[in-house]
Amino acid sequence: MTLAKRGVSWAQREAGSLMIHGRKGYDKQKLEWLKKAAAQDYPPALFELSTLHLDGLKSLLRMSQEKANELLLKAANLGYALANTKLAANYLQGDGFEKNPDEAYFRASVAFALDSTDEQAAFM
Repeated sequence: MTLAKRGVSWAQREAGSLMIHGRKGYDKQKLEWLKKAAAQDYPPALFELSTLHLDGLKSLLRMSQEKANELLLKAANLGYALANTKLAANYLQGDGFEKNPDEAYFRASVAFALDSTDEQAAFM
């Protein structure tokens, strides 16, 4: 928690993520740590925040496909393999993005280049 308070993006993401996925549910403080990490353009935090925007968090975070897409695209463009994999699937299925097989192939290729252990990207 000390590193998160000092502004270290990965520590802020971990603090927020662990709190959010903890036993006591969601609260504003947990979401704030995640937002702080995302504000520093930390790709895993952007990706996780994107996922939360897809689902919405009752009164804490409204459901927004547009914001989720924006955060997902930003995480992918910053080189986060998991975001590129998710983006490839979205482009392939037309889920939240216009169906585009060429962009899906490109994103899957990027994801696989970034993380050759990503089996999902390899099969797209």
